[in-house]
Amino acid sequence: MKIERRVLSVLFAGGFCLALAACGGEDPTEPLSCPAGTTGTPPNCITVRPCNQSVVESGSGSIRPRIVYFDQFSVPETGRLDITVDWTLPATPLGVYLVPANTCNTIEEFNAGSCNFLIRSNPSTQKPRKISTPNFAAGNYKWLI
Repeated sequence: MKIERRVLSVLFAGGFCLALAACGGEDPTEPLSCPAGTTGTPPNCITVRPCNQSVVESGSGSIRPRIVYFDQFSVPETGRLDITVDWTLPATPLGVYLVPANTCNTIEEFNAGSCNFLIRSNPSTQKPRKISTPNFAAGNYKWLI
């Protein structure tokens, strides 16, 4: 009986060591991190593209109340679109809207809410107004303030 226990103990200890070895360790053939210029976890590394930022419109000046100002612009590639609007008087509510280019051409369409608003930030006195949207498609657009 003592011999059987020893054999079982040795087999159990050997099986336990094998089980620990199977739990995984570091595989020297796989890197621990992605190479420079990439992100993720090996082997699923993806190339990091540099962020290109450009200012579409910038300006200053006085505006009249109850007037919708607008301008058209192009987004050259899909990416995050950031819109920042700041103004002088904090008590003045300001709305920021984005529509496809060549749409929402009349004040009647705008007032009726029948425009295809891609971004709609209704009038507020919170300033500066900052709006961001990820994965914004390349194309031609119009901002309205």
